[in-house]
Amino acid sequence: SPALFDYDKLAWFNAGYLRAMESARFLETAAAPIDQALGGRCLDRTLLASILQPRVERLTDIPGMIGFLAALPDYDTDLFTHKKMKTDPALALTVLTEALETLSSLPEWGVEPIHAALIGLAESSGRKNGQVMWPVRIAASGTAVTPGGAVEILSLLGREESLGRIRAGVDKLRPLIQG
Repeated sequence: SPALFDYDKLAWFNAGYLRAMESARFLETAAAPIDQALGGRCLDRTLLASILQPRVERLTDIPGMIGFLAALPDYDTDLFTHKKMKTDPALALTVLTEALETLSSLPEWGVEPIHAALIGLAESSGRKNGQVMWPVRIAASGTAVTPGGAVEILSLLGREESLGRIRAGVDKLRPLIQG
């Protein structure tokens, strides 16, 4: 009988190979697809590689995974609705407005300060962490699936770009909610 070639198993082996690489070697190997996706945009490559390496099966997947970092895609406000997180556009508008204020006042921009600020916002408002992180991640990425969470995305984008994307999310939701 004819031999069968299992592409899923090949992808699994390839993913294992990529995940077993030293992080510096992975960054070197993934440089071309990362550059293709970012179009020359300068981001923290070490942080980006640490987010991508455990999730990539094939290097050709990278541009599709991180394209939102180069430019915010046009997205539907339905993405703010998440049953498990119990979020909807009205809650998202409130959270994004509060997050914008909280994040604007951060003296330092990085993974730890952003994480502390957003977790603090969740605690002070009596919300679950996911009810804060989900709307922020959607506003920052414009996509339902990302290789990293809200904190990593905001850190990669930098202060100005992150706050601009959150403002754009507020502007997108405000007419929908306020009529």
